[in-house]
Formats: sequence, C-alpha cells, structure tokens
Amino acid sequence: MSLVLVTCLAGLLALPVVDDGQIFVKGLAVSARDSTRLSLANVAVLDPRDSTVLKGVVAKKDGSFVIGGIDGVDHLLRVTYAGHHAAYRDLSEQIVSTASDTIDVGLIALESATANVVDVTAERPLIEYQDGKKVFNVSESMTTAGGNALDVLKQVPTVNVDLEGNVTVHGMQGVNIMIDGKPITAYGNANQILKTLPSGALEKVEVVANPGAKYDAQGSGGILNLVLKKQRRSGFNGIVDLNLGVYDNYNGSTTLNSRNEGVNFFGGADFYLSRQRRYRNVESEFDDGTGALANRHFAQQQSLVWIATRVGYHL
Repeated sequence: MSLVLVTCLAGLLALPVVDDGQIFVKGLAVSARDSTRLSLANVAVLDPRDSTVLKGVVAKKDGSFVIGGIDGVDHLLRVTYAGHHAAYRDLSEQIVSTASDTIDVGLIALESATANVVDVTAERPLIEYQDGKKVFNVSESMTTAGGNALDVLKQVPTVNVDLEGNVTVHGMQGVNIMIDGKPITAYGNANQILKTLPSGALEKVEVVANPGAKYDAQGSGGILNLVLKKQRRSGFNGIVDLNLGVYDNYNGSTTLNSRNEGVNFFGGADFYLSRQRRYRNVESEFDDGTGALANRHFAQQQSLVWIATRVGYHL
C-alpha cells in the first residue's frame, strides 16, 4: 500500500504545472512572397482596445515562436519584421473555443514592403563629410524647393549670403564658387547665375573651408562647388522640374541622359524669369521744433531672364 502511495505522489510531482487560465500561442513567421522563414521576427500580444503590448518574444532562427502567459479573452497577435508589413491575428475566438492551453496559429505570412520595387534607394543625410569636404545634399532639403542657388547656399551651415548676394564661408570673403568643378565665372556673372540657377538643377553643394595645396590658390576664403544633377540609369531618361511663385516668378530645369555600354551623354537646360517689385517708404522727422514730416515712396521693378544649356559626356 505504501509503495503505491509513493508511486502516485511521484507521478503527480512529474506533471507540468500550468497556471489556471494561462494560454500559450505558437506559430511560424514566414514571408508571403516566397515562404522564407523570418528569423528573429518580433512577436507581440496586444490589447486591442489601446494596442498596449502585453507580452512579447523574438522568433527563433527558423521563424518559429511560442509566447505564453496570456489570460483573458480579447487579444491581438502582431508579427513584425524589417522590410515587411506587420501581420495581425485576432486570438479572441480561439481563446474562447480552445480546450487546450496552447493555440497553434500556424503560418503567419508577412507581405514584403518592397515587393514591387526593383531598385532600393537609401535616403542620404542632409549633411555629409567626405575627404575634407562638407557636402550639403540639396535633394534632402525641403526648404530649398522652388528657389534658386542663392536660396540653397543660405541653408548650408557655415555659408552666409548677405542682402546683396555676396557669399562668405566662416565669415571669410574671397570664396571661389564653382559649378561641376569649373569656375562659375566661365558661365557669366557669378551673382546673376546664382540668382537664376534653379535649386531643382542642383544635386549637392560641396564646401571646402580650408583649401589645401591641391586646390588653386584662388579662393582663399574657401571653395563652394555646386554639383548639377546627372542621371545614372541605363537607357534614355530625364528629369523635369518646374516651379511657380508669386509676382511672375517662374523657374525650371530639365536634364536628359542617355547611357549605353559605359558611355553617358547628357544635356540640360535651365530657365528663370522673375519680375521683382520693391517698395520702400521713408519718413523723416526733424527735431528743430518745426515738426516737419517728409514722406517719400519708392517703387522699383526689375525683370531677370536667364536661360542656360549644358551638354557633355562621360566615359
């Protein structure tokens, strides 16, 4: 009799202990595109009322997961993985209907977020540092859209543009401004070009605050190199950028590109039209006791038109 009692007690101690009402959920995270198992996917159980995370685990390398300690009725399973849309599964009905302490949700398929994308393009930071140069990526700045090259330079750190359009770097004058590595004076009046070159034609601005021996002696106040946009895809393609502002302010740029078998032919045109209206009121009051007051009104209108073309090729 004592032997039977000891045997029964030992058998009871060997049984797994499960808290009352505690549910375990298991499943397998895969890609909906090719059924690839999603290693180390993030799995969480949420409160559907406010999306509070109640429990969370990381799937194993084979994509399988088990998440436990779930109680109550209303629960939502969420599986996430980099480059994929999150997948959700309502567990409420299964929790109510199951007679077991484990719910098998089977395969959880996540749709790829880039299923229809051939080229993956990474965003660049606004400011980069390369080979002693500070690079301002114009395409990453929303504040320069619809402006001109001077508007772009005003956004570049350490570069200052005064009311007359004079450019300094770190407060130093004598800045050598270039376009695609060539002095801007080769294209005409520097200030006029900066006012009329659309920001949409620029890819980036390179700033060399302290030019070394490899640079020309000209430009002791620093070097600004404005790099124009160029297409790098094979075949024939192009970019058209048009902008419209108030007071008859129009500008645009287009870049066409043909690349085949290592040879790249490109061409482009930039257009700028602006009619500027300036008004100024001057009030003069004299302190000689007469109390005289003079009012003068000035109005000025200026039209700026600039058209430039560029062609070339790269091997």
